[in-house]
Amino acid sequence: MEHVFVTLQHLLKDTTVTTFVKHFDDRRIYQYNEFFLLDQDRINRLFKTNLEELASEITLTPTDFDLEVVKVVAMTIDGDFILASDSQVFVVPNTMVKADVETFDMPVIDFFVSYEEHTLSSSIIPTYESSELSETIDTANNDDSLAHEETSQIKPESSHQSKEPLQSESQEVVSNTTSTPKQKKGLLARLFGKK
Repeated sequence: MEHVFVTLQHLLKDTTVTTFVKHFDDRRIYQYNEFFLLDQDRINRLFKTNLEELASEITLTPTDFDLEVVKVVAMTIDGDFILASDSQVFVVPNTMVKADVETFDMPVIDFFVSYEEHTLSSSIIPTYESSELSETIDTANNDDSLAHEETSQIKPESSHQSKEPLQSESQEVVSNTTSTPKQKKGLLARLFGKK
């Protein structure tokens, strides 16, 4: 697996959430690793919609976060949100339940580096130890026909179905599984190089 964030941490001018978000926006990168959506317009709209639609006594309210300081950074394909200030990251489950929000005292780039290095301890964001990932890959390779049958039938579920595609033709995807080496090289050059 390529370590995009491990490399990126050394290239960003600082560790602020604004710099992190701007880096991906400037390069028109709206998805990472087929798990994190980074399209700021879309995820901010969905976050606000979820706050309104799931409003109750136990869920977050618009006043729980000062959205001038705390930014919605990413959304998982499971509908969980990653919010961050310059020094903290908040993982908000798709249920928006206040008691279930996880807080990490670190800059957002460090959070994603921890995710990428499989050292993030979260009950919401799935993390895999290297050995678990190897086992999963080995198991899939040992039974290719069954794995292909099972995965071809799996479709992500969402309580809020959207008619919008996850990406438009003009949007790029950082993916470790579907990009050709040439596509990855071009995208990584944009990610780590100049605009």
